[in-house]
Amino acid sequence: MKLKKIENKSQGRLKNITYILIIAIIIILFFTGYSIGKGINQIIVKGSTQIAEPIIEIESNPKIDITTNDKEGIYTFYVRNFDEKNKISESKIQYSLKIQDDIDQSLKNTIKYEMYKNGKLIDLKNQETEYMELTNTSKQNDKYELKIKYVHDSNLTLSEIVGRVQIKIHSQQLIV
Repeated sequence: MKLKKIENKSQGRLKNITYILIIAIIIILFFTGYSIGKGINQIIVKGSTQIAEPIIEIESNPKIDITTNDKEGIYTFYVRNFDEKNKISESKIQYSLKIQDDIDQSLKNTIKYEMYKNGKLIDLKNQETEYMELTNTSKQNDKYELKIKYVHDSNLTLSEIVGRVQIKIHSQQLIV
């Protein structure tokens, strides 16, 4: 019986010591100023920029004279990288020219095309040029001439040839 009393007393003391230790640890943590938590950092960056303004202008002479005597017509046009205010394009531009016509396949052999850039003959593959470039460092004004030659006699009139031919320009801005 004495043993049970001693055990109960020692268990009571152990409980009291445990309570005192827990309270002491809580008080120590409260006064030390340390906290346990997760920090969140947020960085906000603000900026503004302008988009580069590409300029590609085409100036042309829309009149082509093909007659029964003179079976060759020249269509002259210019591709440039500046506008009427002499503002130069802010970015490099890559472009190609394509000759499109809706002439019947059976009559395709009646006309031939030749394209010249600044007086030099350009190779045409499937009636389209390779890509060419307009710079953004200085003014560039390229002169193009499309020669349309009426080769054979056919039931296609000359005015029908000129009315069915178009030049299309495909351009894209180059990222440097």
